[in-house]
Amino acid sequence: MLVGDWFLAEVLADDRDAADPYAPPERLQGDVTSRKATGASMQETDAASVAGDVYRVGALAYHLLTGAIPGPNPATASSANPALPAELDPVLDRALVADPADRYETALAFDDEFRWAALDR
Repeated sequence: MLVGDWFLAEVLADDRDAADPYAPPERLQGDVTSRKATGASMQETDAASVAGDVYRVGALAYHLLTGAIPGPNPATASSANPALPAELDPVLDRALVADPADRYETALAFDDEFRWAALDR
């Protein structure tokens, strides 16, 4: 016997996101939830989910590198941690931008840019 989807993730999403320091701005504003409720296409919802994932990975990287959780307008990573190369700043800035359409298209694209910026010395 298999246990079916009980929609627990959707029910708990609001409570989880309220306490999630890496939640993307659009998730905190309810945009993704409202897209699902208004019948947005699966492709639109998936794109929002990917953009949210990119934000979360960028926020985690920023936190690990600077020791600070990024807020709405975070300082550049290299100014928060002078040991970091300035080449990382535009990479992290793009991952953490408020508009999901302006973020990297995939987490892999973010990873590629991040590696080049971090290791290209």
